[in-house]
Amino acid sequence: MTNMSTYSVGEWLVDPKLQRVSNGKTAKNVEPRLMLVLQYLVLNHGQVVTKKELIDAVWTDVVITENVLTRAISSLRKLLDDNLVNPIYIETISKTGYRFIGSITRHEIPKRRETFTIELTRRPLIIVTAIILLIALGAFATRSLFLSILSEKLYSPIALANHSNSEYWPAISPDGKFIAYAWKGVTNDNWDIYAKLIGAETTLRITTNPHDDLRAKWSFDGNYIYYLRYENGGSTIYKKSL
Repeated sequence: MTNMSTYSVGEWLVDPKLQRVSNGKTAKNVEPRLMLVLQYLVLNHGQVVTKKELIDAVWTDVVITENVLTRAISSLRKLLDDNLVNPIYIETISKTGYRFIGSITRHEIPKRRETFTIELTRRPLIIVTAIILLIALGAFATRSLFLSILSEKLYSPIALANHSNSEYWPAISPDGKFIAYAWKGVTNDNWDIYAKLIGAETTLRITTNPHDDLRAKWSFDGNYIYYLRYENGGSTIYKKSL
């Protein structure tokens, strides 16, 4: 997510780097995850952000249910002294997501000018020539170093699960030998969790439920796979042993 500089929403000054909001009278510390939620809503000012989009953007490293997002929005409203019924910052879009409707003022940080003075006393032409030469040598060295690093970083990716249709949300096992992912199978009809030994062709189907199973995560010991099952308008975390 883009790291935003200081800005204001309504009467509140938001400082993402300090993880804090203030209004001249009081200053409140903001949990990092709540600050990310606020930043994402502000970046999409006036637009409807779905619950799934917000969860995918903020909770990239964990699996959560919509209840966690609901509590986060409630905490954010409390921080900004917002109101659920008559909101001035965060509007709830029924059964869809949220929309940031508050006024936003961005604060530009002035760029610091680096100034220096060279006193040319004796042999000015030699000094100027030496400076130009040093700048040219520095530019050449920088370019050579960049090209060297770039050449080392170029590589050809290797497909770990190359099915005829899309695979999503890969998760590597703790020992690095297996990969779990969501796939609709050869019939492309339903999302299920699959796993395979990296470098082998055999694919193991982990789930077979008619509802969509997504976002596989391994346990620390590699003996279980956790995943989300979407059904009846909600989602539930399941665990399955291997």
